[in-house]
Amino acid sequence: MTISGSMMSERQPLRFRHRLRRLAGAGGLQLLTPVLGVASSIIVTRGIGGAGWGSVVHEMLVIGLAAHLVGWGARDFVLRETAASPMNARLIWRRNTLSRLTFLLPPALAAVALAAPDPAAGPAGRLLPMLWCVAMVWCRSFDAPMVQDGRYGQVLAVDLLAAGLSAAGLVTVIRSGTADSTTAPLVGVLAGAEILRALGRTVIFRHLFTAPGDGWRPMLSDLRAGRGFFLLGFSGLLASRADSYAVGLTLPPETLGHYQIVTTFVIHLQTLGAVWLMTATPDLLRLPRPAVLRFTGRNFMAGIALMATAAMVLPVLVPALFGFTPATALVLAAAAGGTLTFLYGPLLLLAQRQGRELQVAASGFAAGGLTFTGGLLLAPSYGPAGVQTALATGHLLQLAIAWQGGRRAL
Repeated sequence: MTISGSMMSERQPLRFRHRLRRLAGAGGLQLLTPVLGVASSIIVTRGIGGAGWGSVVHEMLVIGLAAHLVGWGARDFVLRETAASPMNARLIWRRNTLSRLTFLLPPALAAVALAAPDPAAGPAGRLLPMLWCVAMVWCRSFDAPMVQDGRYGQVLAVDLLAAGLSAAGLVTVIRSGTADSTTAPLVGVLAGAEILRALGRTVIFRHLFTAPGDGWRPMLSDLRAGRGFFLLGFSGLLASRADSYAVGLTLPPETLGHYQIVTTFVIHLQTLGAVWLMTATPDLLRLPRPAVLRFTGRNFMAGIALMATAAMVLPVLVPALFGFTPATALVLAAAAGGTLTFLYGPLLLLAQRQGRELQVAASGFAAGGLTFTGGLLLAPSYGPAGVQTALATGHLLQLAIAWQGGRRAL
């Protein structure tokens, strides 16, 4: 064996271990968010009841929406721009970040201050949600550098520390009794954890600030260039969260809290289908129509099995973990609607393959609008099950649009 061949053979195990570490870190980050969400909901619901958790969820929905608007598709936009011009990666990130913070953050914070205050908390009821929003926006600004540099392990370590402190803080606040009359202490704990995550990312990616170069100038052209990525992400957010917003606007906080707990479990099961679809994406992009339709059928059958399992397990699991029994109609409606996402996912992918991103975004907006409007109309009379029925109708609309796009793509 030559010297060069020996060196290459030695590098392969190193590259494999490096990729394995990156995969473990990325997987840990993906898993940590739902685990922390479930843990937080158990702690709060068991401590102060579903109404308290519902009030926290209301603030989460407002803050999450505001942070998404300020995000403006930054991760995918920055990744695309830096792939085309790697030498200007830091300049691109700086300019995009400052542009979003300058033009989008102020109106978003004003909206949070108006929509997410806790009247019983006084000024803290407005300040804490605003701090949480700023920290969340800053945290997400490092998504693109994290993907580029592969520093998942360092970010995961910071997030694990923040998650542990967050859980301990929630337990402490609830036991002290300060959360009995206002959710501000709980919001303060969650905001503090987000601030810790933001500070950790700032330290990890400090080279973005210390390296020489320009880029500290906000530019509206960056926002115009990234609007396509924003529309894609926002349409997905609207399609998946419109039902929660409808519940939050029409039903009591306790109902919102219970609704979020049940539907979150269904969404996590849908994520399994998304992972399977992601692993099959390279093949789906080149397979002929019959093969894609066969995959779609198998995906749908897997979805039926997962959702049927959810319908049987949730009536037992939720009372054991959270102390309340979910309505049978809500569980069945959520499981039935969830199966449709396994059916239209591959077809939407095919539409994207043909460059029909705007059509995919339009399907999300249409489904979200139908879900939100239907939810507002049905919730007062039929409760959460009516909102889930509206969500299923939105999924059917996405399926119809995906079928048309898939037929054209094939």
